[in-house]
Amino acid sequence: MWQSHTYQTPSTCADPPARVVGAWREAVDRLSERGVPASRSMTSGEVAGAGASRLGDARTEGLGALARLVDQARFAPSLVEQRHAATAWQLSDRLRRRLDGGVPPRRRVLHAVDARPLLRRGSLLP
Repeated sequence: MWQSHTYQTPSTCADPPARVVGAWREAVDRLSERGVPASRSMTSGEVAGAGASRLGDARTEGLGALARLVDQARFAPSLVEQRHAATAWQLSDRLRRRLDGGVPPRRRVLHAVDARPLLRRGSLLP
């Protein structure tokens, strides 16, 4: 018998801290596709700073705010509400749009199939 399964994505799961962390992981994946270093030894603020240094403040606007939200989700999860999770995903989506802006369609396709986020998942910040 075939059964339909519903899987929750990080942007739609019910747990606000998990949604914030999912938005951060998505942002870090996009940054890594563009050569921004991110490792477990780096704080979220350091990753945000590396992104701004490599890609410019205009393209990474809001990344610092997302870094602060993920810190709160990790270290004070009881304070994270649905509105924080919604904001985190808005910031992550805005980052993706800014990073994709002005990028030729062929390059966007290459970013979409870039394996670096998958290969480095174990070493990226949660």
